[in-house]
Amino acid sequence: TCAQYKKVKGKSSQQCRRFPDVLPDDYKRITTQANGKHQIWYFILTQLNDPTKKSVIVWTGHQRHFRVRDKAMLCHLWSRHNGKTQDVKWDSVCRLMRTTGEHGLMMAVSSEEHRGRNKDGEFGFVIEPAFYLKMTREALDKQIRLHCENGPLTVGSPIDSSWGYPEGTQLQVVPMMPLDQEGNVIASSVPEPSYITVLPISPNQFIQPQFESIHSCLPSSYSPTMSIPSSSSPSSYSQTMPISSSP
Repeated sequence: TCAQYKKVKGKSSQQCRRFPDVLPDDYKRITTQANGKHQIWYFILTQLNDPTKKSVIVWTGHQRHFRVRDKAMLCHLWSRHNGKTQDVKWDSVCRLMRTTGEHGLMMAVSSEEHRGRNKDGEFGFVIEPAFYLKMTREALDKQIRLHCENGPLTVGSPIDSSWGYPEGTQLQVVPMMPLDQEGNVIASSVPEPSYITVLPISPNQFIQPQFESIHSCLPSSYSPTMSIPSSSSPSSYSQTMPISSSP
């Protein structure tokens, strides 16, 4: 994957960089720093796997691209994760993310409107990150489709049983909600729980392939103060947040 970053004479660096059509598997990446804290790319992955952080960072729904919606809050969460009392600046976080690009992990998404520039706050993984979330590619595909910025469990749009859920299953919608300074959802801003009911497949609709079940939806007992401890792993987090379903 490092070959994706090699500069070609006569072309801008943005033109030389591109995301592979199929992200390669890479199982040997180190997820922690020397001090035991998460590396920036793995920290970002854990935030993307937390549905309550959609107002800060969220999947775009295209490949493994994601968008940083609240740069100040992401810097605050990263600083708190590393035990710093003063928040680092966004430029410093960007430099760290560019370093991961040099090592073939993730990189900025090039702008289609402005040649030679990157989309503001939009990045993407160059390797397949599903392994580090203890998931399969198919399971991560489904979670991203459900919880991306325009996904049905973000905006509350209906889905049918072609997604792999039995007809009549109720899934809780997790919209983008503001966070307090500790990174927890502000209780006063939490709306009444809303659900979408899985509809039957239309006879004229193309049947999509079935995906395996994943733990990606908030339970009915969701607490606004729920957050991921910095020492926890994505796998343990998913076990505490099973899909909420009822007939």
